[in-house]
Amino acid sequence: FNNIPDSASHIFSLDPKSGEIVISGDIDFEEFRQFQMDVEAKDGGGLASHCTVIIEVLDENDNAPEITFASLSTTIPEDSPPGTVIALIKVQDKDYGENGDITCHVQGDFPIKVTSSSTNYYKIVTDSTLDRELISECNITIVATDKGYPSLSTSTIIPVQITDINDNAPAFEQMSYIIYVPENNLSGVSIYRISATDPDFEKNSEITYSIVNSNTEKLPVSSYVSINSQSGIIYAQHSFDYEQFREFQFQVKAQDSGSPSLYSNTTMKLFIMDLNDNAPKILYPSLESD
Repeated sequence: FNNIPDSASHIFSLDPKSGEIVISGDIDFEEFRQFQMDVEAKDGGGLASHCTVIIEVLDENDNAPEITFASLSTTIPEDSPPGTVIALIKVQDKDYGENGDITCHVQGDFPIKVTSSSTNYYKIVTDSTLDRELISECNITIVATDKGYPSLSTSTIIPVQITDINDNAPAFEQMSYIIYVPENNLSGVSIYRISATDPDFEKNSEITYSIVNSNTEKLPVSSYVSINSQSGIIYAQHSFDYEQFREFQFQVKAQDSGSPSLYSNTTMKLFIMDLNDNAPKILYPSLESD
């Protein structure tokens, strides 16, 4: 060899008798794509001839794609519109041609998709509306695959937490409830326990109960019943008398602590049950009659 570059001196060797050029080291297309060297052939009489040997290195698909994050947001509100950007990634492959061409996709059945942003850059965006009550968190697997043969792939996982929005009002199991209370009950006794549920999270799901203001027999409902705002237990404010009135109804409101708060109402129908607490009275003839 004459004028062989240092980069090639430890990779190629020349058989001085046969002229065979042999690979004696590792060749990496990503490091050197071409080698050029001069070869001298000399006979015993001292005459010589020269030629230039150019060795082209062909690429092999020996590098998997690389994924790096340009930006990342691991928490998104559930009311984020479709197309909300979760991450911006850069994907590159050191290989050449089809070996370096890359496709990206999201693995799994999540409402997330990959869109091309610019050369080697991809956006990870929401594909539809989100619902924290269905999926509160997920691990999004991004897969980058080259077009070489055989193809090589790289994956990375993005943990995403979907934050709650107060989008659910408390809900009662029934539109109305019926309560039966025997007359002559003790004042302050519990007569029923109502409950509502809210699928939202933390404060958005904390419920307080109250009785909606209205009148019964010209008196406010609050003079007949009260409710514990936390437990939903309904109490009789005094002893009921079947002979005075037999039924009344009122509404209970369940309200969450979100901002803005949401609420729903249900109707309570209370029936007073008769007890045998009155002896018969003889109206005629009276005891004073002869």
